[in-house]
Amino acid sequence: MALTRCRECGKKISTEAAACPHCGAPPPLKGDSQPKSPRTGRWRVLLTVFGILVLLWFIGLIARAPHGPVSHPPTKDALPTATSTPPREQKPPEQHRIDLKTAVALTVVAARRLQTPQLALAVWGDPNTIDGMASPTLHYRRVLQEHELLVALIYGPLARGPRRLDGMIVVPHPSPSKGSIREWFGAPARVTNEGSATSWVYQEDRARIGVDKVWFLSDGVVWITFSGSQ
Repeated sequence: MALTRCRECGKKISTEAAACPHCGAPPPLKGDSQPKSPRTGRWRVLLTVFGILVLLWFIGLIARAPHGPVSHPPTKDALPTATSTPPREQKPPEQHRIDLKTAVALTVVAARRLQTPQLALAVWGDPNTIDGMASPTLHYRRVLQEHELLVALIYGPLARGPRRLDGMIVVPHPSPSKGSIREWFGAPARVTNEGSATSWVYQEDRARIGVDKVWFLSDGVVWITFSGSQ
């Protein structure tokens, strides 16, 4: 009995065997003197597995591909050129302008918060001048935009307890006319003439900021006195 090698697993088998007792492969055909190497079957399995993996990878690529329209890069004509209109420069917002009436009202409201000389020094700083000792008057120069206002803060004497703001005088520049004063505060309760000066006395003003009197002096200067209570 002659022996040969199985063409699949490479092990020795009888030439008369109907199948390989090791792997079950059929015997080699007549004339096939070169049995297959055992590595041939292994390579065939590896190639099959590799082919399956490649096929699965390709299917995965197709599944992940976008189905929408394909976007193309912008053409040369679509790109901005040096002759394009430059963006418009944004200007900072202009400061809100206030009139003289508003400047006076803002100054009076701010001054009424300074109920003691200590507060005035802490908030408005050192005054231009100080008049009196028993009842000190602190003189300040305030500027709101183009409006200049001279403010005199009048404080009560210590004999009445801690000094409190009794009243104030505001001298606006430029001086308002009588028509402007009437427009701001309304008609006065009465008008008095004291020498060369005329005073308008108010019991209640239209602006509701506590106007007591408005003095029109001979040189055109206008003094406006206010109560000091908040």
